[in-house]
Amino acid sequence: VKVAADTIILDRRGGILGQVASTGTGRGGDITIQSRSLTLTNAASVSSNTFGIGNGGNITVATGSLSVSGGSAIDAGTFGNGNGGNVRVTANSIALDGRTPDQQFVSGMFSQVFDTGNGLGGNITVKTGSLTITNEATISSSAFGNGSAGDLDITADSILLDRGSITARAASGNGANITLNVRDLLLLRHGSEISTTAGTAQAGGDGGNITIRSPFIIGVLGENSDITANAFTGRGGNIDITTNAIFGLQVQPKLTPFSDITASSQ
Repeated sequence: VKVAADTIILDRRGGILGQVASTGTGRGGDITIQSRSLTLTNAASVSSNTFGIGNGGNITVATGSLSVSGGSAIDAGTFGNGNGGNVRVTANSIALDGRTPDQQFVSGMFSQVFDTGNGLGGNITVKTGSLTITNEATISSSAFGNGSAGDLDITADSILLDRGSITARAASGNGANITLNVRDLLLLRHGSEISTTAGTAQAGGDGGNITIRSPFIIGVLGENSDITANAFTGRGGNIDITTNAIFGLQVQPKLTPFSDITASSQ
């Protein structure tokens, strides 16, 4: 599926889909979108999934401004046997915000292997000027079935998380790696999270690594915003931070009610 337009608005559970049905075998369809602005709202979606046997298709978005809100999603994944597709987004500005009014769906970008699936989560790559993730929105790579989550690689001038998250989770495989290259500022507020977690099903798996390069990393100590690379029965991942200064977050051996940087394993 290829879509090119000056302005694209997807609203009220509408979407652009490329899928393999539950009785089908093959790869999910690729989706490519080019526009000056792309808006997804009220649970709209750009989605490439497979429900049968085969890998999820890739999603590529190139736009000036991207807004995803009201439980909308850019999503590549698999419910069957196969790997999740990759998500690649290039934009001048990206704003991800909120959930549906019934709180059932969260806004964001996703690469997923669902609990019925068997495969590897796809990678998510983002390049933008400003990235804002607010009100429980997320960028997430996950493998709830059998397999490892895909890596997250984000390059931005600035990243603001305000009750937002960037996460990679695997139920039974190894955690994915998160890499953030930020030119100016990384800001975490009000319980925000950057985390990679492995073995949530208590079935092994080492935590993935987090690499952050930013001149300034700022949080508020009492707001419980965390940077974590954790595992359950495997080893915790590594956290590698290159910065001029960190304000409002403290390195801890385990999570606390305050804003922490921690790599650990149960």
